[in-house]
Amino acid sequence: MKSVASASIALDVIRVQMGLAPLKALQTSVHLNTHCNLRCSYCFIATNPNYPTGYKESGLPLEKMKIVLKNLSGSTHNVIFTGGETFLYKGFADLLVYAREELSFDSLSAISNGMFLESKPEILNRLDHVAVSYDLMRRNQYPDILDNVLNSIIRLRRDGRIKEGQVYFNCTIAEHETIADWSGFLDLAANNGLRIFVQPVRDGFGNLDSWEPFNALVLEIRKRYGYQIFVNCKTYLGEYDHKLTKKVCHPKARMYVDVWGNLVYPCERFAGSNLGNLAVPDFPVARKWAEAEAREKFPSSKCEKCAYNCVFGNSIPYRRPIRTIITSVSAKFHER
Repeated sequence: MKSVASASIALDVIRVQMGLAPLKALQTSVHLNTHCNLRCSYCFIATNPNYPTGYKESGLPLEKMKIVLKNLSGSTHNVIFTGGETFLYKGFADLLVYAREELSFDSLSAISNGMFLESKPEILNRLDHVAVSYDLMRRNQYPDILDNVLNSIIRLRRDGRIKEGQVYFNCTIAEHETIADWSGFLDLAANNGLRIFVQPVRDGFGNLDSWEPFNALVLEIRKRYGYQIFVNCKTYLGEYDHKLTKKVCHPKARMYVDVWGNLVYPCERFAGSNLGNLAVPDFPVARKWAEAEAREKFPSSKCEKCAYNCVFGNSIPYRRPIRTIITSVSAKFHER
């Protein structure tokens, strides 16, 4: 079964690379909650009009969230849970067991502030990937907390409690920041075999007016540390612009579910436009999506200045077609 799944992923990755619709979404972001124990000054939850209740949403109850995932199971390879702080979702470990054992998603990931990796191993051990948010703005606001998070991750890595590549850093880069500002953290990551995913600061709607400062710093990081430190697809490193083609931004490559369980079309940038609630049993995901695509195609002029994560190839690890094909063939070989 594993080799069949890997082959299916590989084929869908190739389809996206060719600008075609995948048969299943490579990744679906499920907004688990907005509740968080931090209040980062730039957080999108505080500034984005799609989250009118701010940090108050604890998320759907566990049984309803199971229905959401069941409805998604035939339409996506991978689920990445976002928040809020995902590790604070009540019943998260049980949800992951259900997603893994009953629904057989290919990969389960989460975005986290990293503060609970050691104290909640029942969650960490059930995730294929954890993206820990790290940036200098957060570092200046919470220096002791971020130091503890870094030390915790290094300790877990050293002790073998996290697998290679399981935890990486989501690094949000501000326009005024330089390689000197980032070098201490980057040296630490490189010296401990950790990876980073870089993205620019955007406004509450995900817009970015100028790519030049971000591109310049990314190129400096790439020159000093090489490609190995990056999680980003190297095809795009230092080459970002506003030309959103289907190869870069295909709506079905990365679907999105908001914190109330609504399936959003085509992505979180348009969170006010949903196709219905996935907490309803037997919700027809494929049919609803096809109907939406027939009405309005994306990317379009509405996507001008978009700088959401999908632009950076973060459908981990499915935007790497060659590596995915090799994994597929290897898995099939070892099963013989």
